[in-house]
Amino acid sequence: PTPEEVTSLQKKSVVENTHRSTLNWTSQFEKYRKDTNLPGELSDISNPKQLEEELCKYFTVCRKANGDEYSVASLQSAINAFNRYFNGETTETFSIPPIFDIVESYDTYIAKRPIDADPQFYLHPIKKNHG
Repeated sequence: PTPEEVTSLQKKSVVENTHRSTLNWTSQFEKYRKDTNLPGELSDISNPKQLEEELCKYFTVCRKANGDEYSVASLQSAINAFNRYFNGETTETFSIPPIFDIVESYDTYIAKRPIDADPQFYLHPIKKNHG
């Protein structure tokens, strides 16, 4: 096959819903970053640890359009979308940690939140005394 034929087949093999999912999650995360006054654009993030920290915070507050929390499967789709975004848009490939690391933090956070708490209620990290 010619290079053009190979390129054509590669483009056909990418599912449109994959692009839609990536665009959806990255757009929502960009909005969150803007709303919380995080500096720069998503594409400016080059430190995997920074991305992991921001995503953990985002996953604790993101909600569906109807206000319900996302399922673990949806959060896994989000992780996959961010991996696609960064692996396709940057020359350096880095991977977001496995979902169970993030979901464990999310589950711990939700478990400690009072059941009758306002949906906008956020727990704050405990400050450890050094010394």
